[in-house]
Amino acid sequence: MKTSAFLAVLLAGGFALCAQAAEPLRVGSRLELFVDDARIESMNRASLKLHSPPPRELAIVHDHPWEGNVCAYHTVFQDGEVCRMYYRGPHDDEKTSAETHPQVVCYAESRDGIHWTRPDLGIVEFKGSRTNNVVWAGKGCCSVPAWRRASRLRLRRFA
Repeated sequence: MKTSAFLAVLLAGGFALCAQAAEPLRVGSRLELFVDDARIESMNRASLKLHSPPPRELAIVHDHPWEGNVCAYHTVFQDGEVCRMYYRGPHDDEKTSAETHPQVVCYAESRDGIHWTRPDLGIVEFKGSRTNNVVWAGKGCCSVPAWRRASRLRLRRFA
């Protein structure tokens, strides 16, 4: 009798635990990237494999003098119908590694994420001309987060 009462309590507790199990994650039509097993309950005869992207055409060539020879830290985000890109454009002497012009932040945009244009913004002067896509030059421009607010782009510098 004690054994059957113990089994009844044990089974009731087990069912209670099962009833409290987490509900399945509802992702709807949202895309999910599986790079680990955090959202995978089990795998039978399967494994995770991260594929390398196939080589394609160049998206953008940095060949303007203000972009320098060390373009880096590209930030790309979708803003409605437009993809926007911000990137650094320092130029270092290849022998001494000394900066030969102040670092700049440049801007480019694309409708498809493949073909990019660099609009002449007229914001920052570079070697006597404002005909360029520079949005910021000089000290502190090495880390510029960009975001969209009220359909206008704003830059914010963190000191």
